[in-house]
Amino acid sequence: MNVKRGTFVASCLLLILSTVCLQVSPGNAETSITLRKHAEQSGTYRGGRDAGKAVDGVTDAGQDEANCAMADTTDPGYGGRKDFAWWQVDLEDPYTISSVTIYSDAWSTLTDFEVYISGVPGVADAASRYLCLSVSSIAIAFLNSNETSHFLLNCTQPRVGRYVTVARTGGNTPTKMTLCEVEIDGVRYYYCDNCGSGSTCNSTSGCSVCRPGYVPPECTSGCSIGYYGTNCGERCSPCPDPRFTCDPVTGECPNYTEPSKSQPNQGNPQQAIENTSSARPSSSSGMLIKSQIVTISGVVASLVLLHSVSFS
Repeated sequence: MNVKRGTFVASCLLLILSTVCLQVSPGNAETSITLRKHAEQSGTYRGGRDAGKAVDGVTDAGQDEANCAMADTTDPGYGGRKDFAWWQVDLEDPYTISSVTIYSDAWSTLTDFEVYISGVPGVADAASRYLCLSVSSIAIAFLNSNETSHFLLNCTQPRVGRYVTVARTGGNTPTKMTLCEVEIDGVRYYYCDNCGSGSTCNSTSGCSVCRPGYVPPECTSGCSIGYYGTNCGERCSPCPDPRFTCDPVTGECPNYTEPSKSQPNQGNPQQAIENTSSARPSSSSGMLIKSQIVTISGVVASLVLLHSVSFS
């Protein structure tokens, strides 16, 4: 069956451990939650083809895959296994993810791979990642027969996480992987751990009421400066010291003490006079110094006179 690019085809392939449906679809890079997010990869196979190329919104591979991320391997490799390329994107927030769309014109470097969702960065910790699906060379052979440039992978079940990882697991060239674009349509996921008293909450809308000092829907971000209270809905009154604003929980200003305006010694005039007097030399001290100078001058004059007489 010959399928044109951009048409929609669905097929279920019986893979090891699970049945996975692959759908060829146009995709939409501009609405993907991966767009221009931070991405990393195990290594870069060719200069300029870094991990960010797979989230820049450009789905066309370009000449010699110049618009693609080309992951190479570095030790220790994916999951502690050497010589297996991997790529990862940080979505910045947790999302419920059901599918991933991958663009690639170099399918020979994308046989036998897995897509993982995790809540922490990195690819070596198997305990903190959840398998979206595993794709074997059988699936890639099907896709190549339809001459498509991209395909949508449905996870075996929706997964919640912040990081999405694509990693090679085998094939003819497990040391390399070419991803021209990775698109994900996800739904923002909210945790209900930080809700306030009387709040309603669900994973798609978050908390309706936060603890005082925090803003919905996540209730993890503090109030903006100048606001306080439940959902940060109250405006602070001006504090006596303009350098400070009110407490984001209670709305109270910090303790304030009026700075002293008195100058040193101003509170004790007599002490100031005594300090000034001690700083000036007394008249008796001046007379003693003058007397010493006169005495020294007289001694010098006498020595000069005796010297003159001895040579006369």
